[in-house]
Amino acid sequence: MSTEDALRDLKDINSGKRPLIVTKGVSDIINNPSHYTQGGIEVREFLEANGIAEDFYVGNIIKYLIRYRYKAGLVDLRKALRYCEMLVEMKLRIDKENAERAGTATTS
Repeated sequence: MSTEDALRDLKDINSGKRPLIVTKGVSDIINNPSHYTQGGIEVREFLEANGIAEDFYVGNIIKYLIRYRYKAGLVDLRKALRYCEMLVEMKLRIDKENAERAGTATTS
């Protein structure tokens, strides 16, 4: 896809001419951008494995919420939501692991 095509798509999505559709098997600009998986590991996996993901997620949430009106509109709002989801998923996973280590069970 050319840059011009991508910009035209963003304009159509933001104007409501077409919905943002996430299709499995296609590089997804919200959930799984192909440029984040270079080298065989996704950036968020590396960050989580090294205990440095929380601030990264919060920073990106703030970034996308601040800029959505001026840059990519709905795409940026969806990215902010995705980072919120990743933060919640990570926190739930950590809480579950901590509870298992402590010998107590949690419910999500």
